[in-house]
Amino acid sequence: MLDEEIASYAMTAAIPPSVEIISDSDPAELMKALKNPVEIAATKNAHIKDGIAMVNFLYWLKKNIGKIPMSEISAVDYLENCRRSQKGWFDLSFGTISGYADNGAIIHYDPTPETNKVLQPEGLLLVDSGGQYEDGTTDITRTIVLGPITDVMKEHYTAVLRCNIDLATARFQAGTTGAQLDEIARKPLKAIGLDYGHGTGHGVGHILSCHEGPQIISPKGTRCPLYPGMITSDEPGVYIEGEYGIRLENELLCVEMPDSSYSFETITLCPFDREAILSERLSAEELDYLNDYHQKVRETLMPLVDEEVAEWLIEQTAPITK
Repeated sequence: MLDEEIASYAMTAAIPPSVEIISDSDPAELMKALKNPVEIAATKNAHIKDGIAMVNFLYWLKKNIGKIPMSEISAVDYLENCRRSQKGWFDLSFGTISGYADNGAIIHYDPTPETNKVLQPEGLLLVDSGGQYEDGTTDITRTIVLGPITDVMKEHYTAVLRCNIDLATARFQAGTTGAQLDEIARKPLKAIGLDYGHGTGHGVGHILSCHEGPQIISPKGTRCPLYPGMITSDEPGVYIEGEYGIRLENELLCVEMPDSSYSFETITLCPFDREAILSERLSAEELDYLNDYHQKVRETLMPLVDEEVAEWLIEQTAPITK
């Protein structure tokens, strides 16, 4: 058995000509990708822990930027410590991407001592990170306003947010592939002449690889459609070379609706940055989703953080109006 869609030429060529090849996918893939009720419940619990860590990190960052020395790497270290404090944490799910200003426009940027930028009370910081907990695996990206930003930055942030929301609220039929869903996610950015050069979503393992197939949401797509029980990232972005990058990522659980159609449940718990949102650009449906999502974040996390962080979280998740 050989998956000819993904197997390398060298591996394929190594098979003797006399051997019959059955072209099919690894039978273990769907067994891992379709999370059972126990795995789903555990993963949701991991996202609560990760949400606590992220909110503590965002509070610290917002309250201290410009007051104490900060850099891309020191932000990474603080966020890791926030995760370490959560019960059941045992590792990062991948190396944290922390890109300030023009470094944020490098899609897979890895801060090093040579590239490490000092954070200033202005502009945008892109942080893509995740944790491995005994409950499950997380992957989240937030782009954070550190101080004054331009109207164009706000327009781009809002467009990326709309992409994220439009995928999260998609309703689709059995058999729909990631390539079809990818088209939905990109529309708000394409409407203003922008796009991004990476896929919109990847499968997430359960205490396994953060990137795990067989499903992906991408123009490339795969022959594997989305099934209930799959957990997939939702991470559109925009990257202005030499200036800044914006990416917003949540994890989505595919669920079956009463009418047998499919939709998504957002399981990541962390507010978006209201300082960058142009609410008048959101449709009524997008605004309803955003406010409902923030209410869920507030109700879930507020009892689990310190009082001063809870007060900040209430402000950050207050209803947004046109």
